[in-house]
Amino acid sequence: MVEEIFDVADPGVERAENFEMIFSDSGRIKARIEGDVLLHYLDPANPKDEFPEGVSVLFYNNTGQVQSWLDSKYAIRKGREKIVVLRDSVVMKNVKGERLHTSELIWDEKEEMVRTEKFSKITKVDGTVLYCYGFESNEQFTDYTLLSIEGPVNIDALKEEE
Repeated sequence: MVEEIFDVADPGVERAENFEMIFSDSGRIKARIEGDVLLHYLDPANPKDEFPEGVSVLFYNNTGQVQSWLDSKYAIRKGREKIVVLRDSVVMKNVKGERLHTSELIWDEKEEMVRTEKFSKITKVDGTVLYCYGFESNEQFTDYTLLSIEGPVNIDALKEEE
């Protein structure tokens, strides 16, 4: 029953626990969000979903295979803009085993991109670590650009593995 899923303590906010949200396009799953708590704000002028205890996101390719994983301790989805802002210990990894660590990441659902202007750390499969202020990528974290790279950089580590 709906009463068992949603807490009705605040009539302007629906609360769900242990939730799963599926994002699809033309019958294909694009992404899946899971978490412990979802607060859905019903304001028609400013609809939003808040994830105060964090989320895990899986991004899929066109054949339904998981291509990247994303975790954060807090997130908010702005319904009108189709933007999800993830904050606090954000970690993204791809099928190659590369990892991104940052304090904030913005997922633009319309553009199918993720980006940040915050300090970020990328760990490549071979253990090479790259630091930057600014990062943008496709949702699969397979085609990305580092902005304003910091520290010593091995140029060979930036090249694609053959």
